[in-house]
Amino acid sequence: MGNKLNGKLAAEKIREEIKKFTDDLKAQGKMLPRLLSIQVGDDKGSEFYINNQKKLSEQLGIDFVSENYPDSITEEELIKNIHKANDNNSIHGIIIQLPLPKSMDLNNVLSAISYKKDVDGQSEINISKLYKDEKSFSPLYCGERFNPC
Repeated sequence: MGNKLNGKLAAEKIREEIKKFTDDLKAQGKMLPRLLSIQVGDDKGSEFYINNQKKLSEQLGIDFVSENYPDSITEEELIKNIHKANDNNSIHGIIIQLPLPKSMDLNNVLSAISYKKDVDGQSEINISKLYKDEKSFSPLYCGERFNPC
């Protein structure tokens, strides 16, 4: 039988490593990792998650940016904004808050995120890599050391 994983202990260890990494970057005058959280509409549950993302990012020394678009934004406009974030070298991770408006195709929106910045691992490429047991993007943690992608 396998060993039990203590999730709380593992999460704390990862948090400590991230904090040390960001402290080292800051001491060297280097750019800190930046997380972009995108919300469409005003779902209260999403707002709760965004607030928690912001608090944890601050604790870990990660820059946090959120964008909130009205329900009236089109899928095409949202995807265009995601592509801009993909091309922005100062943004290292992107997360889309769910739910999205019913007028949007969830797969299209999630797949617009570069697999290199897909914090939730929900893009088609990252899901495929997970299924195939291939190495894929892991937010901030690349290989055996932290590396803002």
